[in-house]
Amino acid sequence: MRSTLALLALLGVLATPAGAQDEAAVPTAAEPGGERAAGDRDVYAGVFLHDVADVEIEDGVFHVDFELWAKWRGELDPQQLMVANAADIERIPLGRASDRDWHVERWRVRGTLRGEFPMHAFPYDQQSVAVVLELPEEHGRLVVDAAGSGMAERFSLTDWGYEPEFHLGSEEHTVASDLGFLSREGLPTTVRRARFEVRLVRPLLTVALKIFLPLAIIALVALIALFLPAEAIEPRAGVGVTALLSCFAFQFTLEGSLPAVSYLTLTDVLFLIAYVVSTAALVVSIVSHTLDRRGRVRTALWTDRAARLVLPAAGAVAVAFAIPRVPEREVRGPDPAPTWEVPTSARDTLRIGSNRVDSVLSAVVYPGVFWNLVQDVDQDGADEPVLVARRPGIDNELLRFAADGTLTATWPLREDTRWSDGEPLTSADVRFGHALWESDHVTAVDTPDPETVVYHWDGRLAAALDSPEATPHHHLGDLFEVEGRDAVLDRLRHSRTPSLGPYRLAEVTPGERFRVEPNPHFVGPAPAIAEVHELHYEAGDLVRAFLDGEIDITIPNGITMEEALAVRETHPESVHIRPSAAYLFLEPDLSVAPYDRLPVRRALLQAIDREALARDTYGEAGRVAHTPIPGLVPPGAVRTAFDPEAARATLRAEGVGEVTLIAGGSVMDQLIAGRIRAAFEAVGLRVVQEEVPSTFRASREGGHEGLLAHVIRGDREASPGRYWNLPFVDGNYAYDHRHDAYTDEVHALVERERHALYPERREQLRDALFALVSERLPVLPLVFAAERILASPELQGWDHGPLVRFGTGLDRWTFAE
Repeated sequence: MRSTLALLALLGVLATPAGAQDEAAVPTAAEPGGERAAGDRDVYAGVFLHDVADVEIEDGVFHVDFELWAKWRGELDPQQLMVANAADIERIPLGRASDRDWHVERWRVRGTLRGEFPMHAFPYDQQSVAVVLELPEEHGRLVVDAAGSGMAERFSLTDWGYEPEFHLGSEEHTVASDLGFLSREGLPTTVRRARFEVRLVRPLLTVALKIFLPLAIIALVALIALFLPAEAIEPRAGVGVTALLSCFAFQFTLEGSLPAVSYLTLTDVLFLIAYVVSTAALVVSIVSHTLDRRGRVRTALWTDRAARLVLPAAGAVAVAFAIPRVPEREVRGPDPAPTWEVPTSARDTLRIGSNRVDSVLSAVVYPGVFWNLVQDVDQDGADEPVLVARRPGIDNELLRFAADGTLTATWPLREDTRWSDGEPLTSADVRFGHALWESDHVTAVDTPDPETVVYHWDGRLAAALDSPEATPHHHLGDLFEVEGRDAVLDRLRHSRTPSLGPYRLAEVTPGERFRVEPNPHFVGPAPAIAEVHELHYEAGDLVRAFLDGEIDITIPNGITMEEALAVRETHPESVHIRPSAAYLFLEPDLSVAPYDRLPVRRALLQAIDREALARDTYGEAGRVAHTPIPGLVPPGAVRTAFDPEAARATLRAEGVGEVTLIAGGSVMDQLIAGRIRAAFEAVGLRVVQEEVPSTFRASREGGHEGLLAHVIRGDREASPGRYWNLPFVDGNYAYDHRHDAYTDEVHALVERERHALYPERREQLRDALFALVSERLPVLPLVFAAERILASPELQGWDHGPLVRFGTGLDRWTFAE
């Protein structure tokens, strides 16, 4: 879950020594890409079916009344979205709504649609009516909007039974025509289709009473003749002929209400069986009478007795074979397991130098050891179902939406997946992971079998699409029951535990080294480098160890800027100085004056020359922060400029003469605090400066009654509460808390973001929230720190950019020849 990743990030900050805390390498997600081409746009189409009536099987049509909508980001002509199986419909526009570049268009559709109604199994036939939508692929990828789609509880169907739920499907269809598109003139066109299907069945009791019971009575009447004396040929023949005529009449009556088809239906077969039984009974009557007249009375008697057993038995067997078997429920198989290639390495051992080898959870080797059920194996931003057979999504049946607004997500595990100690991965491990990293919106976790996990959510939250956490229950379950969550976390931090990634922990010696080796039970290829050592050095020794060849790479920000610049003089190919996502800010205590007033916070930010702060502290790689996320500033963001005169005037008008500045005790902490203090004093403020052992703990505990200089990683995927200065209670942000920055209006937008199941919509809402952060200033954004790394030029594959957690893709790090 994203909350778990955020917690791990916080643990990484917590584990950082005072001297490096302001620049801790905490995991972060990659920044989203730019505008996509039209053909790469996802267009979400949904249907709410109000009514189905008049299923005319003989004509292959049915009447519908439904609402149709399309949601998309960017530009699209929504008229290109067509009802593919329309016969005669009226499409009434209901309006269009937009929120920046996110658009929704709705229609009411009434009329007749086409369908296929095979009658082979009548009256046991199962039919389906469907709304089929289509969109040429060059206008976008048509995606089923299962999140919003649904139907009324009852339709105007009196002779069919149905479950009020859609069976969804999608497919690509290529036609050998350009369909008149100039952009594809002379080329075939690919059309994507989405299918919203309702399955219909005939009521069994009605079928039995209307067809089977009368036909059975006719057959029994025909068999009654076998119990009459052989010499009574006239009543026996009369009974047989009457049964045959009744069959003819009954079939004629039924066929008047059935479509004319060129093949035999089940009803036709049953009538044929009745004809055969009735005819056979009549023939037996004639044979028995003939035998009786010739004096072979005993033979006639045994002929009747045999026919009394053989004919019903033969008829029953024939009926049993004729009635179709109930089709097994269609179960989609697992998605193909993702595959990826691992390059070869010229060396088998990698040595990483670090000044904080104290917790496995914040270690560089962590991403190579502990994998989620879904994983971004190529670091391209797309998670792959590595350990699950399929992933729930808004376009498949594994994500189910209830009428009361709740949601269930089913996660089927891949078969034969094992932990690094050889024990199988089961649903109990995923349920245990939830108990350890529980979310406040999961109401229950069911494990119907060892390979299936079902999460129940109290709302339609985007977090339901995030990968669950699996934790080895066989290894840590007893410890959890006896000593609780803190004991399990301590074990995870400081000892070897089974894992699911390409590496496994071979040695854990906190304060000295972590060593990992290939996981023999990993589902993918073996890692390129056979053994990785993460070694502890004091901060001042990392440069010496690198230059002496004891290590191959240093962790980000393990060395100072001065050390990096000095090494660059002699080994420029080994020094990497670049902008990072380390977000430095001042966290005001919004529960006390004067920090609870926006004009004061704005004036304090105006008093700081942030460009000079970034340049003087981090050199050319430092960046001014306007929002918590590095990169392009989202539309609507407020860029607060350096304006000491305006700051002085506002602070005087607000009656502010003194502020409290709180910082950590490291050299970098005090350097930055000194520059901020000088800026405040320059606008006439008296500054009371305090020092704390850990700014992380001070932020989490709250109530510091000042301005706390703190740093976190700017992560687009993190919980919104991370950037709104909200209290952190029982592992979750307290979204019910309010202050002058986090208002009901902001909370409503946060809730919309948390419930947005469409990736494009969620990205847009996040941008809106980041822009609001710059406007409401729950914290005072300062700068993004620079990142310094020493790396051997032969080491490749480690650099995924500063926005990706260092250590990601460890299994594909290699040494060049």
